[in-house]
Amino acid sequence: MRCGRVSGNNNYSIENRSTGLRIEWVEANQESDGKTILGGNYTVYRCNVHGGEDSVHVNRGSVTITECYIHDQNYIGFDPHPDAIQATSGGSVQNLTVVRSKLISFYKAPNAALKINVANSWSITDSYLWGGVYSILGDPGNPGTVTNNYFGWDSS
Repeated sequence: MRCGRVSGNNNYSIENRSTGLRIEWVEANQESDGKTILGGNYTVYRCNVHGGEDSVHVNRGSVTITECYIHDQNYIGFDPHPDAIQATSGGSVQNLTVVRSKLISFYKAPNAALKINVANSWSITDSYLWGGVYSILGDPGNPGTVTNNYFGWDSS
């Protein structure tokens, strides 16, 4: 999927159920409280991803996110807790890699720029994280690497 605009208003803007999907130079927006990008086994490169309860939601496989701007999740519903990137599932997330990306969440909302639970391996490198109650939140089960990142003012 290359050089386009995807906008959804019901459940997911992009849902990957296969392997090897590459999303590059795409603006992806989710107008409702669903997920903007959902699934696993995909690569996101130089994309503008916004909206949804979670802008990127990894629920299986391996995902690589490089040079992306992920921001402005939708803060709607009874108990909103939007995350820029959320990687959660019952142990089926093998690897999450985030490189040279900007993860922006709502200031002090009950969420995180990166929420990660139960992943075999993960890393975030050369990125900028801001907003949320936490910059990085979760109990991934296995150690990850957090290298050479910038955290916005008043981040926790």
